[in-house]
Amino acid sequence: MNRLPGKEDLKALSEARGEFCISIYMPTARKGVETLQGGVRLKNLLRQAEEKLLALGARAQDIPRLLDQARALADNYEFFQHQSDGLALFIRPDGSVQEFRVPLSFDDEVFVNSHFHLKPLMQVLTANGRFFILALSQKSVRLFEATRFSIQEIELPEGTPRSLAEAMRYDEIERHHHFSPGSQGRAAGGVDAFAGHGSDATDTEGMKERMRRFFDAVNRGVMERIAADSAPLVTAGLEYMHPLYRDANWYPHLIRDAGVYRAVDDLRHEELRDLAWPVVEPIFRREQEAVRERFNALKGTGLASSDLHEVVPAAMDGRVEALLIPVGKHRWGIFEPETRRVELRRDEIAAAGQDLIDLAAVRTFLTGGTVYTVGQNELPDGAPVAAVFRY
Repeated sequence: MNRLPGKEDLKALSEARGEFCISIYMPTARKGVETLQGGVRLKNLLRQAEEKLLALGARAQDIPRLLDQARALADNYEFFQHQSDGLALFIRPDGSVQEFRVPLSFDDEVFVNSHFHLKPLMQVLTANGRFFILALSQKSVRLFEATRFSIQEIELPEGTPRSLAEAMRYDEIERHHHFSPGSQGRAAGGVDAFAGHGSDATDTEGMKERMRRFFDAVNRGVMERIAADSAPLVTAGLEYMHPLYRDANWYPHLIRDAGVYRAVDDLRHEELRDLAWPVVEPIFRREQEAVRERFNALKGTGLASSDLHEVVPAAMDGRVEALLIPVGKHRWGIFEPETRRVELRRDEIAAAGQDLIDLAAVRTFLTGGTVYTVGQNELPDGAPVAAVFRY
């Protein structure tokens, strides 16, 4: 599949159970001779999976049933000619394979457990944050939900203007006011770009009123979709459109001092996302730093912890509001739901493949908390995790 994983995918994978669930992560190449290494790399990882299966008690005669579909992918030349930067494979106990191709290069990793290992996907799904993009042009009005690695269009409600050209009868305005479609207008003046030369005050004021009504109508549709959210909203389009829309908007998380200032009609969705990302990235960095500061302020109060014996049960109960986790680090152990007991183990085999950081991260995300992936040296006091609790 070419689409990126979403929250529903993560939920379905997290609920899968079986004696042996196999998770494989690997880097891939989009083009060139490097694509030829994909099959070799996957075969090596499948050999590691076989070794772990045997160490965990799988019978040798059952392994082909588990791995044959994945081995067929390793031999499929065409499969590795259509990749992104990273590949995640989830092999179910019946041998069926679910795969995601993502624009994030993974380290080579293999996990065997009674459930899937999902923490590497958290970088695609969460911390780098969710945000909205409103793309405005003469031809279209479009709303998107995006993360650093994904973007999808949100359908606006019926009755929302779909086009500035249609709603404002742009051709008539251009003919009477000599406005050039390629012009960006003045950065702050906005509607003055439509006034043209020699227009009388009455006509200009009428056009301003029509423009105001148009952007009010656009904003009503946008707010119907996102008013209850708290993700940042970035505007994208020619420069004169930004102040016009901002005047109409009352969303508290609209970014008013920056945006994507260019024509957007010919941009692919991924290009639009990549242009908007530098606008929102500083916001997410500030949010992450605020979580770290809250953690430090709340230590010792019962509302923050870096102890997995406390964090894992809290995550399972939906009490974790924000969680900082290290990229590429594992803490092997066992969580017993009946007794709420956490037991750390020395290695993956002794823990039967269970990574407690993975367990806490997935449960936090699925219960509405925010997960931030950080470097190990960015965690307070070198802790395995840092959690802020809701209560």
